[in-house]
This record gives sequence, C-alpha cells and structure tokens, in this order.
Amino acid sequence: MEDYLPRVEVRVIDDEKGKGLFALSKFNKGDVIFEERPLVCAQFLWNQAYGYLACDYCMKPLETAEENVRRLSGISDLVLPYPECCATRKDECVECPYCEVSYCSYSCREQAWEQYHQVLCTSSSAGNTQHPLDQLQDAWREMHYPPETASIMLIARMIATVKQAKDKGGAAHLFSQFCHKTRSKNGDISHKLLGKQFQAQVEHLRQLIIKGLQDEDLLQV
Repeated sequence: MEDYLPRVEVRVIDDEKGKGLFALSKFNKGDVIFEERPLVCAQFLWNQAYGYLACDYCMKPLETAEENVRRLSGISDLVLPYPECCATRKDECVECPYCEVSYCSYSCREQAWEQYHQVLCTSSSAGNTQHPLDQLQDAWREMHYPPETASIMLIARMIATVKQAKDKGGAAHLFSQFCHKTRSKNGDISHKLLGKQFQAQVEHLRQLIIKGLQDEDLLQV
C-alpha cells in the first residue's frame, strides 16, 4: 500500500521563494524523487548556433553520442565503442513540414504544433525576408554571449502557448503561478544591475516579439 502513497508534496513556501518540494518519506540513493513535464522549454540559442542538434520540443539530442564527440573534438573519423548504448533514434526524427524545425518523434512534433508552434512557425517568411522571430533570436545572441542562462524563445513560447490555447485564461494561469509577482520588480532590478544603456535593448526585444507574434495585447511590459 505504501507504494501508492505520495512521497513528496509541492507547497508554497512564501511570496519570495515561491514553491518548494517537501519529502513525506525517506529516500534511498538512486530513487527518483520527482518528475514533471516543463510547461515550455527552449534550447540556448548559441548552443543551437554551434550545431548541437536537439528536439525543438523536449530537448532530447538528435545527434548520436559519436556524432556529438566528433563535432566537439573536430575528429571526423572518431569511433566510439558500444554504439548500442546510445539512446538517440535518428530513424524516428522528423521535421515540421513548413519550417523544417526538427523533433525526435512524431509525438513531439504534434505536441509542439498543438501547444505553440502554429503561432511560432516561420514558414510565413516570403522570399529572402527574414522572419521577425529569426531577427529576435539574432538580436538575443548579439546581446547575450555564452555562458548562457536563458533564451528569449522561452518568453515567445509562453506567449504563443497562451495565444494558441482554447482556454487562454487557464493557460495564462499556469504561467502566472511562477511570474505574476515578479514581472515589474525583476525588470527594475535588472535595469539597476545592467545600467540604463540596456533599456533600449530590452525595448528592441519587446518590439521584435510583438512583431513576430503579431499581438500586442499579450505583452504587458
């Protein structure tokens, strides 16, 4: 019976710390304590630019361990032992038929399409015109060099998730649990730490998001 009892619980600690994970029983070494699916995730943009191939939805690697080592080492004929231990299944990888974004499976492609990718798909770019979301990513890379700690596409995917949802209020509520209290406060702190010269960059990013998502109402900045 104990196997079916919850071993952890999520509780709000306070307004500053937010949620915390509390143990309800003892754990042994190697136990999985907690698992959950992220609301959204996004690959670091410099990581992406340097050729690390990852599923655009779940971030699983799309290159094999051997391909990864060859890329990082620059040794094109390097051979790793035990290829059967590699979990990457390249035969299951698929692309968005419109913008060629890559996924590790049909399931991830469908989940991305249903959650946010209909809004973020860059297939609407005409001719040689760069899509505003591509411009947004270029601008972010110019402002944030490695080591990276975040990606502007997290914000874009959050907004796209709300915009694409049938229950927009419910979708917005999922994110408000994490960010509603810190929206303006953190912005002020960032400006104090970075200096006024960065305010123009923040505004530039905001305008690119508005242009890329074509919806000013969702950006309460």
